[in-house]
Amino acid sequence: MANKPAIIETKTVVVSFHEVNDYGDMIFSDMDGEEYKIASKRPGLFGLIQDERAVTLGFAEYQGHKYIAEASLPADNLKPPVKAKTQPVGDVPKPPNRQIAVTTSSDRDKLILRQVAFKGAIEYAVHGLIPLEDVEIWANRFNEYLNK
Repeated sequence: MANKPAIIETKTVVVSFHEVNDYGDMIFSDMDGEEYKIASKRPGLFGLIQDERAVTLGFAEYQGHKYIAEASLPADNLKPPVKAKTQPVGDVPKPPNRQIAVTTSSDRDKLILRQVAFKGAIEYAVHGLIPLEDVEIWANRFNEYLNK
């Protein structure tokens, strides 16, 4: 397991803008306009970077260059839970009983054939074989043919 980098500096900033660049790095700036980068090899830190959110950054050094090695939310960044406001509902009216239409098998078959007839007429219109205004006329003709 790799050693944890030594943090040489920490800084708390409020993020004003963030985006992921073409290389997969998180680029963000603080409210003062200073720009920061979190390398693509640390995607676990990306979720902490949100607009208008304070974040504490931990900087480490590698070959003379400072980089963001850690990020965390400051303790005072957490908002206290909001107590939900509830009201008594009272009597809720019971919905009326709905009558379910019972169709016979032959009625259902006729409805399906009607849908098939309309779909066929629409296909004819889409391909320019009949004018759009005549779709219903052709659907009725197809339906008559299918119900023979």
